[in-house]
Amino acid sequence: MLRKSLLVSLLATFGHLANAEAVPPMRDATRGELLYTTNCITCHQTQIHWRDKKVVKDWASLKAEIRHWEGFSQLGWTNDDVAEVAQYLNTLYYHFPKPY
Repeated sequence: MLRKSLLVSLLATFGHLANAEAVPPMRDATRGELLYTTNCITCHQTQIHWRDKKVVKDWASLKAEIRHWEGFSQLGWTNDDVAEVAQYLNTLYYHFPKPY
């Protein structure tokens, strides 16, 4: 009886381990994504990024808009923070060529 219990326990344990490997690992959020979702998403829906009257037309105007609204909201972001959010939004919505 003890042997059967041990065998059942081992099978249950290894069965759960096999299932755990089948689940894809979660990706880490970027700094830009974290800044945006923490500070900006309350006023923005996805429509803001694909509306007809686009203010953002290239990489420079994307960064300028982020800087404008960051200043308006008094977030105190650094230039690196603005660049990180721009990279996140560009990857997600805009797909502008990034200047080097």
